[in-house]
Amino acid sequence: MGMHNELWFPSVIWSSIVHSLDNKSIKRYAYDRKKSDPGHSILNQNGWSSSTVLPGENYQTDKLMDLLNHEVDNCRKQVGLSKLQMYDMWININPTGSYIKPRIHPDAVFTGIYIVDAANKGGDIQFERTDRGEYHLTDALEQNNYYNATHALYASKPGALYVFPGWLRYHVDGILSQDDQISIGFVYGKKL
Repeated sequence: MGMHNELWFPSVIWSSIVHSLDNKSIKRYAYDRKKSDPGHSILNQNGWSSSTVLPGENYQTDKLMDLLNHEVDNCRKQVGLSKLQMYDMWININPTGSYIKPRIHPDAVFTGIYIVDAANKGGDIQFERTDRGEYHLTDALEQNNYYNATHALYASKPGALYVFPGWLRYHVDGILSQDDQISIGFVYGKKL
């Protein structure tokens, strides 16, 4: 007899590489915006996070919003959720030595990161297991895999797009190179 298995309570991470945006234009916009936007940096240690990026402010960020709306709609259909809407989108600029502290997005169904320009060293996105399974599996490991991993590391590379549940704890590793990493964060929630 072979037992049937079912996957309950998964933490899905969707990923792709986007080639349809002009990242150089978005990078210029990010630096220009930083000059006039004091932003907020509560979880962005030694870095800068903008205030909300609104439609109509930049052609390329508008294209990104359209792309995100399409991709997030596909993601929500795959997991059987009703329509969602974007609640917020912001720009992060992380220079050498900066990082984004561990966090979740409590009011978000989905959240994500788009990498505009990646640091040469550091700046990867690390997702953490928070179901306490790691305390029960440490002595029983034959190999590390999706079922028993304590964390998952995703590379920061230009054009990388990651979408994941708002309750999945993550952080962005410290920037170890002399070049800045520029990313765009976003959250989606129930359509109002």
